[in-house]
Amino acid sequence: MKRIITLLLGIYLSIFLYAQNTQLENSGFEQWTDLNHAQGWNTEINNNGLIVTTAERSSDAHSGSYAAKLETKRIITNDIVPGMIQLGKLDIDHLVPIGGVPFNGGRPTGFSVYMKYQPVGGDSIVIFSYLYRKNTETNKIDTLGGSFMTITNTMNQYTEIIVPIYYIKDGEPDSINLGFFSSGFAPHEGSILYVDDVNLIYEPLNSPPLGLPPIQPNDTSFIAHWTAPSNATDFIIDVAYDKNFSHFLNNYHNVHTGDTDQYLIKIPEHEQNFYYYRIKAIYDSIESDWSNTVKAIIPWATTAHQATNITATSFKASWDIPPLATHFMFQVATDSAFKNILPQYVYFPVDTNYTSVIGLEPETTYFYRVAVRYNKLSSPWSNIVKVKTTKLTDNDRIKVYANKSSITIYFHKSVFGGKIRIISLDGTIYWQGKINSNTITVSIPGPSVYFIEAIKPDQNVIRKKVLVGY
Repeated sequence: MKRIITLLLGIYLSIFLYAQNTQLENSGFEQWTDLNHAQGWNTEINNNGLIVTTAERSSDAHSGSYAAKLETKRIITNDIVPGMIQLGKLDIDHLVPIGGVPFNGGRPTGFSVYMKYQPVGGDSIVIFSYLYRKNTETNKIDTLGGSFMTITNTMNQYTEIIVPIYYIKDGEPDSINLGFFSSGFAPHEGSILYVDDVNLIYEPLNSPPLGLPPIQPNDTSFIAHWTAPSNATDFIIDVAYDKNFSHFLNNYHNVHTGDTDQYLIKIPEHEQNFYYYRIKAIYDSIESDWSNTVKAIIPWATTAHQATNITATSFKASWDIPPLATHFMFQVATDSAFKNILPQYVYFPVDTNYTSVIGLEPETTYFYRVAVRYNKLSSPWSNIVKVKTTKLTDNDRIKVYANKSSITIYFHKSVFGGKIRIISLDGTIYWQGKINSNTITVSIPGPSVYFIEAIKPDQNVIRKKVLVGY
């Protein structure tokens, strides 16, 4: 009986130790089917039907005979494509790695890799990993964890890089993708990366957490968020007004959060609309390094101003620009609850802090509001501004705009069915036609003076002078 128990225990330990020491196929890049294809790895990018290989076998190795050389190149379509080697493949439409290979090696805590890098023009290495498991209940693939790292440093000698793997779900992975790019999102032709000796790590790394964007930022608080290494017992957070962490937010320096992956940060209202935070993990009595620094943007709303330049068919809207605003979303409606938004102003993007609203009805009340965008983050809506257009006059029935080589004319619907003529300075009719739409644009030589005659359906004439090319 003791022999049987000992045998079973030996089998169990050998399986356990095997799972905890599983490595990737051809992790030293010694086996190649040809100059551009490493066994077990994918080096091909499908660029709209054109298959491109931007990796090759190199005898400049860290150990053994070969390594993988990745070079960012300009291809026949004139696109610049990064060198790539990975276990899965590249989704060219979304520029993200997908897929992978079967894996039964448990939950590695990270991986090491040896690299040399000669970047061009501030380029960067991209290193990534994804660990997946098929969800038998949903029949979908769950992402259990992964890693993402960029490096901009030049490395003239092979340098060991340790990449932690962060897990967001429990369970054992059944597939893995892991890979490297010689360039980031703005690739520079000529950047060269050498990759060799990729090894999965299973012992605790005491690695720092991965700082994530904040949750629910608002005028009085935000929730700092991070990916928590599974063997950490506590976390420490700093929150500062500056990215150098020389001026800390009151009561948020070296704060212990406990065993959690988020922490509520209370901020003074409208004091500043961005803060910085960082986190370190505690493994029993050992502290990790600080995480990456996360910039928490507080999406301040703007203040909309009273409308100006009000006519029967238009007005000018304007508003304040909060710090860090990237653009604005603008809405116009006929009711203050914004249930009846004008179709052209449902989510109207504006890059400046003003816009002209045209095509309106005379003697009609409108409402407008503005939301501030901070890249993908959106603020609450601004205050609502009420504006009423004026009574329609002949001057409002047509609006004429000119540049160096054309005239654009906007028509109110009250002149539909009439005629329009563009007359040169010597009395020659340069162009004429019927008014059956809201706008026309006519190419016209300049510099010169032209006269616009709009003949209304009641035969009354509206005349305007316009300078072209001045």
